[in-house]
Amino acid sequence: KQWMRVATPALYDCVILRSQSQADSFAAALRSTPSLGKCIRKLRIEGGFGDSMHSIIVGYPNICDFLITLEV
Repeated sequence: KQWMRVATPALYDCVILRSQSQADSFAAALRSTPSLGKCIRKLRIEGGFGDSMHSIIVGYPNICDFLITLEV
């Protein structure tokens, strides 16, 4: 438990989402444990992932670096 308490904030500090399944899984994790959102400082989204993005982006004020890449 001590390791998890230390490692979880580090794991969620910089989040990179490259696929729909990653976005869906990450959104589900945030819904089940909203306090994880406080750990997010950097968020990189490589694509548009629909409804999952709304639940990921909304309500997490500690995000200071936000990058979205889209293919046109």
